[in-house]
Amino acid sequence: MEWTNPDGYDRYIGTLRNFESYEGFWRDEQGTYTVDACISFDNGGTCTYCGPNGVVLDYETYHSHERETLTVTYAENNCGDGIIEDGEVCDGDKFLPESLICYYKEGQIILNPNKVSCGSCNDTITNTACGEPLPNCNGQKVDAGEVCDGSHIPEEARVCPKGQTVVDNPQWICGDTCAYVDTSKACEVACGNGKIDTVVSGMNAEICDGTNVPEAARVCPKGMVLKDNPVWDCNSTCSGIDATRACEGACGNGKLDAVVSGSNTGEVCDGNLFTANLASKCNKTTTYDETRKTCNSKCNLDRAACVPNAHLVFDEYAFVSKPDSNAEAFAMTINLYGNSSFDASGCNVSFIDTKGKILDFSASFPVLSIGQSRVPDSGNDKGKLILNPCEPLVICSIPSDEATYKYFQDTVFADKCDASIAIGKSTDFVVKRMNDIAYVQLTCNGNYIDYIDFKGLVKDYKAKKTHGKIKASDKRPWSSDETVVHANRFDTDDAFNIDTFAKPICK
Repeated sequence: MEWTNPDGYDRYIGTLRNFESYEGFWRDEQGTYTVDACISFDNGGTCTYCGPNGVVLDYETYHSHERETLTVTYAENNCGDGIIEDGEVCDGDKFLPESLICYYKEGQIILNPNKVSCGSCNDTITNTACGEPLPNCNGQKVDAGEVCDGSHIPEEARVCPKGQTVVDNPQWICGDTCAYVDTSKACEVACGNGKIDTVVSGMNAEICDGTNVPEAARVCPKGMVLKDNPVWDCNSTCSGIDATRACEGACGNGKLDAVVSGSNTGEVCDGNLFTANLASKCNKTTTYDETRKTCNSKCNLDRAACVPNAHLVFDEYAFVSKPDSNAEAFAMTINLYGNSSFDASGCNVSFIDTKGKILDFSASFPVLSIGQSRVPDSGNDKGKLILNPCEPLVICSIPSDEATYKYFQDTVFADKCDASIAIGKSTDFVVKRMNDIAYVQLTCNGNYIDYIDFKGLVKDYKAKKTHGKIKASDKRPWSSDETVVHANRFDTDDAFNIDTFAKPICK
């Protein structure tokens, strides 16, 4: 994509998923290219600048430890401009006279100057142009070996060079060696003469020429739309239009284009602009979620906005303690919203530190200690973790010493935990390592599903605050950071009621 932002970073290109990457390039006027990306977690309100070596703290100042650069220098080469300069013996169709010699065999001359070519501007190539002089030239008769002679020019010799067309009232001239026809007054270069030539030697007919562009050819390339006050130009080969001044890329122009060339439909979105009925862009198996609305790099609704009809969320979580003591256990629920069951066997709960590193006690559901009531034991679902709508899976982390474990299982949790996060014999690491955890993330089959802001949860717990409320009971909680969060600090048994914990908010 073209860089359009004067501050050096690109426009919005799409939403990144887990484990996806994007490389952008920033360029200054000296030809220095810097790998950079601007990552936003609030739809562009603020940005975090990232280079190949991590976060860039001071974007305006280059630091070698933050970025890698590639400096590009351009070697000036004027060969091909049609002007013979110092060091050149030829350029294009121009040749120094002293370079036009036949040096392959003594006595040969250049019979056909049209076959002389220029090699890299430092070598005039004459081998195919040379030959023995024709003895009967200027005999006013086309003899063997001759192409023409004087005014005698056969019809089959009256052919323009490739890319040229016959002029009005052409004058065909026989070359002075009788080995070629001088076409300088009979032919002209077709592309650039301002006419749309239907016959071009060795090439297809022209589509347009210069600013002479027929109405039928005034079509923007696929994915582009007309500019305001378009200017139509022909391309350099007269084989099609140059859309530079007439068309612009539809996606990224900041307008919702109703008609896009090569597409049956217009744009759904462009940057932060969206059409009205976005819900219709989701299919029958998904539901539109306004909180996940984003526009992708092709100006279509990003797939993140169409969540599965059966969708998992972290619904509730709680720090749990004995009476008048600090928290020792932790519990969280994963709830299913939608209208069908869901096989969660491929799902994974990850605990992530402040640097984005997954901590060593992350585990997928099959690794957890799952209660048998949640795992069907017969039929095609044997061995799978099948969740049904509005029946939350309760996952607990309880201290592993026998007395503490028995206390929580017999009182607070009362055998309500469907799964325990188990690494070896220790199950009490969530509370013990609460200061190490920044996020708890839920993925299924490698796709991001939901997350808990665990760091914020711990902060509120330590401040003895009740964390979270039902913000929108009339919405399905597709996203836990937007709707439903039950996470309270319970100081006494009476303050915690397992019957209300994990009670689904369903309609």
